[in-house]
Amino acid sequence: MTLARDLTIAIGEFAPTATLVAGKREWQSYGLKKVPEREWERKKYRVCHRHNLMVVWNEGDPSLALPCGDVVPERSYVIPKFGFVTSTKPPKPPARRPTRLFTTRPYFLHAAGAERGEILINGKAGSLATIRKAIPGRLAVLSEGRRARQFYICSGCGAGFVERQAKHRTAWNSECTGTLARVSLGHEFVTDVVQVEFHLLPAPEDVEGDYSGLGLGIATALLEGMAEVVDVPSVDLNVTIGRAGSADLPVIVLYDAVPGGAGLVARVEDVDVFRMSLEAAYRRVEGGCECGENTSCYGCLRSYRNQFAHTQLRRGPVKRYIGCVLDQWKPLT
Repeated sequence: MTLARDLTIAIGEFAPTATLVAGKREWQSYGLKKVPEREWERKKYRVCHRHNLMVVWNEGDPSLALPCGDVVPERSYVIPKFGFVTSTKPPKPPARRPTRLFTTRPYFLHAAGAERGEILINGKAGSLATIRKAIPGRLAVLSEGRRARQFYICSGCGAGFVERQAKHRTAWNSECTGTLARVSLGHEFVTDVVQVEFHLLPAPEDVEGDYSGLGLGIATALLEGMAEVVDVPSVDLNVTIGRAGSADLPVIVLYDAVPGGAGLVARVEDVDVFRMSLEAAYRRVEGGCECGENTSCYGCLRSYRNQFAHTQLRRGPVKRYIGCVLDQWKPLT
């Protein structure tokens, strides 16, 4: 059986040892597919989970430092562009719905096109936000395994494991003498991005030292609000956060989920659309769900795509921040 996924999704769902149900059978990924006389593309990277920042460079090039200044060891990832394979063992009927073992996390790397200008949103007491118009941007999606411990991938046969093995067999059940390398799985693509930087300072008690948590919450609410306003499924859009802005909140990076871009995020350049998206975002976190303000649920901020940040997402601080922005945006009378 052949299963197809966009590589953005596949590096999480098809990662070695992950299981999924298809054709009324439970399949387990055994490793990465190898193609004769061709190699996977490999990259070096550093990632700061605290600030959601990532830098990438080619193997053999000088290493790069993180823009936030945090000192993080360099790591490697491979791009499994040839796909994944299961073992030759016959699949079994599923006993229960398999648990998703691995999450993926998107990172904004850099702009891949010329700047197109900015739109400044002013409020009662000054500047509220800056919208940087849509340009092509390069993003990376990373799957680092359980608790970011990476995977052990055989360079000879492609077999993959979550723990180092003294010896292993290929997907075809023959002995392999290949070397296991500790790597993550990654995917890079270019799509349309719009960057939104808020300038209003958050209340100190709503940050508690975790600016990225509040930033991710605002970003998620804005994404869902925009999807409602422009009348598209939220899966057609995605969002991540980048460097810290003027209010220490991270810059929000909205992007089209389709590689190459579909022009969807560019609609938020319309100030009225942006305002309506914020209003829809506020309604989402206002309290219509059943979670408390110091947590979140799938009715407000949590989603399948942001599982990596569920413990950071708190509905109350997001509601108060977006509410303050909207209040400051009210016209003077």
